[in-house]
Amino acid sequence: MKNKGYNIISENYRTRFGEIDIIAEKSDTIIFVEVKYRTNKNFGRAEESINSFKLERIKSSALHFLKTCKKNYKNFRIDIVAINNFEELKINHYKNIEI
Repeated sequence: MKNKGYNIISENYRTRFGEIDIIAEKSDTIIFVEVKYRTNKNFGRAEESINSFKLERIKSSALHFLKTCKKNYKNFRIDIVAINNFEELKINHYKNIEI
């Protein structure tokens, strides 16, 4: 993400609601990133493991971060980075996931 112009603020940010894998900023936007990795298809593709319950936990943790951080951001979004490493390595970055 660094080579795409993102500044990583925190990794593995934990709250009572859950954990956010990466918190980054780019311009005036803060991005909360969930990273999923799969080496085989036994449990489906990495993208398929993100459900509405998981997204709600990420949102709650993100709101907690925003309330406690000292910087005011104009925008925030939730992204998913899905890494599937079977057959061949594929990395998909889904931006601004709707809850």
